[in-house]
Amino acid sequence: RLNDKGFCKNLAVDLGIPTVPGWLVEGRSEVEKALADLSQTTPDRIMLRKVQSGGGLGNLAGSYAELLFLLPDFYHGGEVIVEPWMKFSETLGSLVEIRDDGLQFIGIDSQVFEEGTWVGFRYPSCASAMEEQVREHSLKVAETVRAMGARGYLNMDWGVIAGDDGTRKCLILECNFRHNGLS
Repeated sequence: RLNDKGFCKNLAVDLGIPTVPGWLVEGRSEVEKALADLSQTTPDRIMLRKVQSGGGLGNLAGSYAELLFLLPDFYHGGEVIVEPWMKFSETLGSLVEIRDDGLQFIGIDSQVFEEGTWVGFRYPSCASAMEEQVREHSLKVAETVRAMGARGYLNMDWGVIAGDDGTRKCLILECNFRHNGLS
């Protein structure tokens, strides 16, 4: 469940951790309905994310019309997250080791993208202004899943949005319960 984007989104909402607003839906008609509903407020770019995929391979972004056209090739069942496409000022990763005796916060990395494709990360992160927010939220998620019985490496991806007033806020994007480059 910790590798499921929908589970992570629901967990974040339960914990009061900001996440991208959207719908978790299953079934072609539900995906189409969520797309239609979201297109009323976000006509330019909508994001579809398969809940059990990695490396961006289960993601599809476009306008409402483009996504309706591509949906038959993209969707073959299962849960999908439908949400507005957001322009993040940066994307970060955090890593916490969950052990029997507690948690060890390992660090934060800056994700690197080229032409919309993930190509790696930089460690340590250059996002010093966001570090405390990411650390606090990461430990909150990790403590919750530790109480569920999870032990191992929990990495989380965060999108940073900048407000018109210059404030910045991190949104949790997904959890991955596995080794990654940082671990």
